[in-house]
Amino acid sequence: MGNIITKEILNNSSNIIKQKKDIGFFNRVWATDINVYLDRIKSIGMYNLESVLDAGCGYGQWTYPLAQLNKKVLGIDVDKNRIEVVNQIVRQAYCENISLGVSDIENINYPKETFNGIFCYSALVFTDYKKTLQNFYNLLKPGGHFYFSTNDIGWYLYNLSNDHNSTDDFSTKEMAMSAIDNTIKYFTGDVYDRQKQIAMPKEHVKKLLFEIGFELIEINGDGKIDINGEKKGVPFFEDSFNGFAMVYEVLCKRPLQRL
Repeated sequence: MGNIITKEILNNSSNIIKQKKDIGFFNRVWATDINVYLDRIKSIGMYNLESVLDAGCGYGQWTYPLAQLNKKVLGIDVDKNRIEVVNQIVRQAYCENISLGVSDIENINYPKETFNGIFCYSALVFTDYKKTLQNFYNLLKPGGHFYFSTNDIGWYLYNLSNDHNSTDDFSTKEMAMSAIDNTIKYFTGDVYDRQKQIAMPKEHVKKLLFEIGFELIEINGDGKIDINGEKKGVPFFEDSFNGFAMVYEVLCKRPLQRL
């Protein structure tokens, strides 16, 4: 499972981050106590599994705790530098049950029915999510569980009204404006920017999951799903902003037989 990830390991690994704006993000996600991530994963029941995919793993803040709770974890991200950073963390911490790869999550090149679980935190908004959800269904073994956290339109309205983690080279307000514009293009069939975010309306997503064949277990605000009843999960975001759904999470599964 590997050793504890120390500040020294994190400092050594952050030295190879190429994007200035990513250093703040790296420090922020790794400043969170590892037990917070572990509790969140336990709350959705994603433990004691043979093989788990962390899709859009970023800097590995979820990959590492997933590996503490499961036999094997594959972390993938489209950003090569992020994978290089995570790989350095994994090597220094001797996490032998973690493997890593560079890939966009729309087109993961693995055989069908490979994984017992798929975990995807805040990455679907950067994809053609209709295609990605279908891809995840195909990659799951029958009976396998799929968890994701994502953004409805309220998240972008919130960022338009509040300066949320902006940096010298990244404006959250500009991000929000571009995401709203991109979402309109995506839903109207116009040419959209595949490098920008797309809002995922909750009710639309529920319908889409059903059409693909997933069985919905629960949909709730970020950090609110708790299938064990222990109420240990810590939310990172609010449920809504001015009456609009903001950040939410979904737990579903691929049935043993198609519904």
